Amino acid sequence: MSVKKVIILLVVFISTLAKAQDQEKVLFSIDGQDIYNAEFIRVFEKNKDIVVEEEPKDFDDYLDLFIDFKLKVKQARDLHLDTSSTYISELKKYREQLVQPYLQNPEATERLVKEAYDRTITEVNASHILIRLEADALPKDTLAAYERILEARNKIMEGAAFDSIARLYSEDPSVQMNNGSLGYFSAFAMVYAFENAAYNTKIGGVSAPFRTQFGYHIVKVNDKRDSPGEVQVAHIMVKNDTVDALLAKEKIDDIYNKLLQGDDFSKIAREHSDDLSSAQKGGVLPKFGTGRMIKAFEDVAFQLENVGDFSAPFASSYGWHILKLLKKYPVPSYVELHSKLESKVKSGSRSSYVERSLAQKIALNYTLIMHKDKLQLFPYIKDFENNQDTLLVV
Repeated sequence: MSVKKVIILLVVFISTLAKAQDQEKVLFSIDGQDIYNAEFIRVFEKNKDIVVEEEPKDFDDYLDLFIDFKLKVKQARDLHLDTSSTYISELKKYREQLVQPYLQNPEATERLVKEAYDRTITEVNASHILIRLEADALPKDTLAAYERILEARNKIMEGAAFDSIARLYSEDPSVQMNNGSLGYFSAFAMVYAFENAAYNTKIGGVSAPFRTQFGYHIVKVNDKRDSPGEVQVAHIMVKNDTVDALLAKEKIDDIYNKLLQGDDFSKIAREHSDDLSSAQKGGVLPKFGTGRMIKAFEDVAFQLENVGDFSAPFASSYGWHILKLLKKYPVPSYVELHSKLESKVKSGSRSSYVERSLAQKIALNYTLIMHKDKLQLFPYIKDFENNQDTLLVV
């Protein structure tokens, strides 16, 4: 090494040492508490590039502000302001705000928002079978539930009708009425694991068993279609007469004939509808999408084509109805729905997936060893490599 290089290195070393020693010097003291150069320099360097001022303060001005700040902090502590409930509450909120960016994965959130929108514009019609299981069930109970749902699926795959197997096996209370059919639904109508299974299964296919907080399920996908959006209707209802069923039918037919002759729908609704909550509004109901009303009501509502059209009388479990179409609401654009979908992603069952994605992202920076052979201790976990949802919800 040349003498010139040695001299340069020596100068750099001495300069660095002098700077370090200078930062360790006491800048000022307040009631015997020393304030060091290093603290002031750190604050000064941090603020000078992010604060835009019309008349930039010089070094002495910043020093005066720093001294004032330290005096105020000293007085606040002497007055025990740092122990007040208001201060503690505000500090807690401030800490939570600072922590949040480190607990979020914006990329994963955006992927889930886009996925949710794609599922908002496409509806799936599905049927399911449920074997109930408590979230904290014992391993033997979990295994028994898994084997039972697998047994049901195997019978379907061997050619048995889904409806009959659903009635035989499913522990969903509504199965005897609907044979396991859930009708059409879209994003956020079901818990995320259930929604995933439905959307990831082809039409006519039956999913592998999967678990939610309700237990083990299998899903058969009957159909998929473009979402019709939402509709708003007014309706007139006539309850079934418990003594004479013909009376209700005669009344709804009489109302229908009056509508055909041009009588005002809202006036008749106020005077004759048995749905008292909507009758006072002329029969007007809030807008709704698929899966929000009973099937008979929903089917008729979405079949009406033009605003002002009204249906023929039709029956439901509640009685007889006539609907009038008030407005159609097509699915908004991705940009229009983005903030609403993002809020649902962050607050719903998808949020745990965002947290897991963040953990997986962090794991890339650390040595993570997974002993997959230990999963053999849990025989009800099948297809570990290819069925990530099973792992996540077990």
